[in-house]
Amino acid sequence: MQDNYPYIRAWGKILGSRPGYIEDQVTYATLRGAPADATFLRSNGTWATTREITRVTTRQYLGLPPLPPEPEQPYQLPYI
Repeated sequence: MQDNYPYIRAWGKILGSRPGYIEDQVTYATLRGAPADATFLRSNGTWATTREITRVTTRQYLGLPPLPPEPEQPYQLPYI
């Protein structure tokens, strides 16, 4: 099935992974119940997800919407 874990597939392509490796990662994600927006499995056993991607060009490549702008912080005078 090509539509499960699209971000694992896309992440693999970004990294230049072989198709067989990407499919193995998708199978593993399926068996382990990874979140639908998972991108890769970290070495500590947790899944990285699209929510953690902040780089604009990477989000565009993955077809993700831009992040909302950071709220402006009021200027505070330095304490002297």
